[in-house]
Amino acid sequence: MTEFAYRAASAHAPERGRIDAADALAARRALRERGLVPLEIRPVAAGERLRAGFGAASSLRPADRVWFFRTLERFLSRGAPLEEGVAAAVDLASTPARTSAAERVLERLRQGDSLADACVAVPGLVATRHSAILRVGHASGRLARSVAIVADAYENAAKLKKQIIGQMIYPVVVLVAAFVCVWILAALVVPSIAEQLEAMDAELPAPTRITLSGTRIFVWAAPVLVLLVAGSVAAWRRGVVSPEQKARVARTMWGVPLWRDLVWNARAAAAAETVATLLEGGGELLEGLDLAKDAMGDPVMEERLAAARARIREGADPASALAEENVFPREPAAVLQIGSRAGDLAGGLDSAAQACAEQRDALAGRLTTLINPAVMLLMGAVVGWLFYSLLAGMLAINDAGTL
Repeated sequence: MTEFAYRAASAHAPERGRIDAADALAARRALRERGLVPLEIRPVAAGERLRAGFGAASSLRPADRVWFFRTLERFLSRGAPLEEGVAAAVDLASTPARTSAAERVLERLRQGDSLADACVAVPGLVATRHSAILRVGHASGRLARSVAIVADAYENAAKLKKQIIGQMIYPVVVLVAAFVCVWILAALVVPSIAEQLEAMDAELPAPTRITLSGTRIFVWAAPVLVLLVAGSVAAWRRGVVSPEQKARVARTMWGVPLWRDLVWNARAAAAAETVATLLEGGGELLEGLDLAKDAMGDPVMEERLAAARARIREGADPASALAEENVFPREPAAVLQIGSRAGDLAGGLDSAAQACAEQRDALAGRLTTLINPAVMLLMGAVVGWLFYSLLAGMLAINDAGTL
């Protein structure tokens, strides 16, 4: 079988896609059986298959996901059929990655898949919890609403990431520049000064001896440290690190006060949003809690959600169980309980998600604000210590020579 790319006319709008067939004639025949008029058919080159199967999928960025679901939401909210909306996204795509993703979704839809299954078939397009939201929207007839929720989730995540990265650029640049400067001082300047000091054959002060010994170690240890950090980040992102090790790291990070509150609010917002969407779409509360737990990727929150689910299954009040098991911080938990008492659990979860998101953004801003002066103070202390200790050694030798 050969894969062919095609462009065809239909009763609704021009269509593009791909089809497997023995030859071009068989591909034309298959398209006609679908009620399409083939306009162009060509074999897909090996390079295009590689980009579609590996490169294009792996090159999907957060902005691409936002674009796809936001574009689709605009068409669905105006009453357009699902396939027409995805076909329009194919025509409007501005990059090869977006075109490939939209084409693959469209092809799976024409094969009878739901939107959720079609999106899952494109690696990197949709997360597990968001695909479940699409399934609930399809089953409840509120697909446009579900697509809008997924688009909002990716858009908010992209905004938060952009905000944090924008605020972290300056301290990271300062940290890297200071690290390089200290290494150059330790590798080139300090050794020459050390030779002169040692040639005097005088007793050096303790700060000077510590600095000379420390810089010798730092010159060799710094490149190793950089390689270890880069290797650890690459191993984490590529899935080399085992789930047990990731869970251990996550539990450790929950012990850091400001970071704990940031992660807590971020995870709680995601959980509340997931459960609220399922409830609004006609899903069950326990199903939503299961889905939220599976999508957390955080052992602490998974345990809390599991404990709350067990209590709710035994008949406990949902809002009270979620609050008492520390699924939500204090303020969002209070907001949830108010909504629950009013008989609107889904609305209370929506409000709790918004409260968590607001606290998350505030904590992220506070964290990045604290990093800037911390980096400056740290680097100033290191450089100041270097000059102080070397100067102390020179003054000590000068005093010894005077005597």
